[in-house]
Amino acid sequence: MLIVKYPKVKLLLIALLILGTLLIFLWAPSKPEALKPTLVSSGSGSQSMVDVSHLNLRPIIEPALISTMSELPPPWERPIGLPGRVEIDSVGINKSVVDYTDCNGIADPSMVNVSRDWCMNENAIYLVAHNPGIFTPLLKAKVGDTVIYRDSYGHESTFKIQKIFLNSRTNAQFLYEDSSSLHLYLQTCAIPDGSVDWIYRADPV
Repeated sequence: MLIVKYPKVKLLLIALLILGTLLIFLWAPSKPEALKPTLVSSGSGSQSMVDVSHLNLRPIIEPALISTMSELPPPWERPIGLPGRVEIDSVGINKSVVDYTDCNGIADPSMVNVSRDWCMNENAIYLVAHNPGIFTPLLKAKVGDTVIYRDSYGHESTFKIQKIFLNSRTNAQFLYEDSSSLHLYLQTCAIPDGSVDWIYRADPV
């Protein structure tokens, strides 16, 4: 055991001891805050714990809405599935409806089916077919006639023809006269060169 006989030396050792203790506390690393890990997929089929608390993630769909989504009607958008169908019993039209997606209007619509033009106003179900052709009977349709449209989901809607008019092929202004609600339009040639069309506007029943 070291016995210090000199008071000044004793005081120096005590000072060094205190200084060393202070340095230990100052240089010791602080205890890290506990992380709140969230289970996420690693992409390889296994699961790993990864801290994502700083990302402030939120679900894309609120959980409360998930249970009601299956109860909603099919959206009025371009579906993927079987062809649709249009029926106008008063003039004997009952035809399949296929997609028409050439927004440049270069491709010719189907010769054997009615075509739905997906390049029109989003609130317009726009059906086109040839005259002479499968829409020739449409020329006998009158205001008040019923049109039944079935989309690729099997969603069936009933419309009644409200307006019949001639329209230049280059004029689409009529589509935006009442674009806040859904309308069904039927178009077919009025003259052989196709520059003027008959337009039949039908509204939901």
